[in-house]
Amino acid sequence: MSSDIAIKVSGISKSYRLGETLRRPRRNLREVIMATPRVLLRKAKLMQPVADDPSTEGSDVSNNGLFWALKDISFELPKGEVLGIIGSNGAGKSTLLKVLSKITRPTKGRAEIHGRVGSLLEVGTGFNPELTGRENVYLNGAILGMRKVEIDARYDEIIAFSGVEKFIDTPVKRYSSGMRVRLAFAVAAHLEPEILIIDEVLTVGDQEFQQRCLGKMDDVAAGGRSILLVSHKISIVQQLCTRALWLKDGRLVEDGDVKDVVAAYLATVNMSHDESATPLYDMLRPRNFGKFIRLSRCRIINSTGEDTQQISFAEPFSIELECIALTDVDNISFFVAIDSRVLGANITTSNSRQGAITTSVKKGDTVTARLAIDDLVLNPGEYILSLALHGAKRPLDKLTKAKFFTVTSLLHDTKIVPSGFRDLVYLPPKWAIT
Repeated sequence: MSSDIAIKVSGISKSYRLGETLRRPRRNLREVIMATPRVLLRKAKLMQPVADDPSTEGSDVSNNGLFWALKDISFELPKGEVLGIIGSNGAGKSTLLKVLSKITRPTKGRAEIHGRVGSLLEVGTGFNPELTGRENVYLNGAILGMRKVEIDARYDEIIAFSGVEKFIDTPVKRYSSGMRVRLAFAVAAHLEPEILIIDEVLTVGDQEFQQRCLGKMDDVAAGGRSILLVSHKISIVQQLCTRALWLKDGRLVEDGDVKDVVAAYLATVNMSHDESATPLYDMLRPRNFGKFIRLSRCRIINSTGEDTQQISFAEPFSIELECIALTDVDNISFFVAIDSRVLGANITTSNSRQGAITTSVKKGDTVTARLAIDDLVLNPGEYILSLALHGAKRPLDKLTKAKFFTVTSLLHDTKIVPSGFRDLVYLPPKWAIT
């Protein structure tokens, strides 16, 4: 293997037998005798060759009860690269990380790992709950093969980063999940493994700590170490990674530039919340919403007055809401939030009450409100609308992820968006030098 490769995965597959238990309850003699024919039959079936090949089997569950969590996965991770792994729940992301962390063995294939590995797969991974935080820092360092003098040199920095110095001599079993994650990440990032493997655990920490973690991972990558990251927050993957793998049903669907892989993945994400699949009126609401007045329709209207889900860059557009009154309601205002579908970040919100625009309705009335958007220039990408209706004192109806729309290409040739920009809103370059 080239000395520039940190991880090489060759044809890894991982299967589990459905219904298999590690410990069987004790049985009396009568139960053993009654079960013997069934046991013999099962053993006879298990002795037969396994006909199911994970590379060709279309179903996740084979005929002999094997569930293939991973199917013929191959890729290489060069040293110094930050690789993101994306996919829906059950795609095999966490299983792959457990195989690479040597928590579980693959059924087929092999993984060659060159370098010291630090893993953060679950809250408190590698921690002994009976030991104090201080003792666990030294325990994890020893597991990574570090000498005490090396750990001593980084100890103060680890504790300061984690923010748990007041509790460092308290047994970890008394820590909250957030405290365990803070200390675990601080240990994993500061004890300098050549390869850092991180699962979804960073979502447990608060926002401020998550930002510090992202900054630290940037530093780790800049120092030439490799990072393998799993996250459902696509914004984190895009921010940190230059390359991504997309897993689906245990298979590798795409491997390439993070921008291209994320775009391909998002294009297939289930958009069942979209009006094209489920009318707004019939969507599930949080409890007690939609009892008095109910959102029934949302339209994106482009600059030529057409109903669309795709507008051009810098094109003025409108958002039109329709609602149906189920009883008499006074003093209603309309609310719209625009979020980035890729980054999961809120861009802006608008409430008609801010413009002193409200209305009252009688039972059975249908009311339409339109929000004109002329000055908000969204960069090309995918966006989500969340909608709400408010009364004088409380919200009356609420739908998150009610409508999806896309901003594409350019409307005017003079308004150029540099490729590779991750900004959500376009700021015209009105510069002057004096």
